[in-house]
Amino acid sequence: MKPARVPQTVVAPDRWGDLPWGELYRKALERQLNPWFTKMYGFHLLKIGNLSAEINCEACAVSHQVNVSAQGMPAQVQADPLHLPFADNPLMFVYWHIHCRGAPIRIVYCVKPIGY
Repeated sequence: MKPARVPQTVVAPDRWGDLPWGELYRKALERQLNPWFTKMYGFHLLKIGNLSAEINCEACAVSHQVNVSAQGMPAQVQADPLHLPFADNPLMFVYWHIHCRGAPIRIVYCVKPIGY
């Protein structure tokens, strides 16, 4: 069995505009997430990565939103996304974009179940 090989190095985009049709994808994603944002509550929303930071979360009732990225803007905290400098307790939701084979994948992770 041969190991999987990728002929080119995959570089994660720094912003939606770096992806083909990226701005349209971002707007479509915001339209799908807006109904969910109105149902989220809590004190802290952690948005990991530059793509997550560009998502408009104004409809979200979570009062404190923090953008975390290894580099670039609009990060408020610079950190390795796999080793976050936060305690688990204060986080209610984590919004994370992963770049995989040309298309970003979103993950909304509820750290504490609703009603906890």
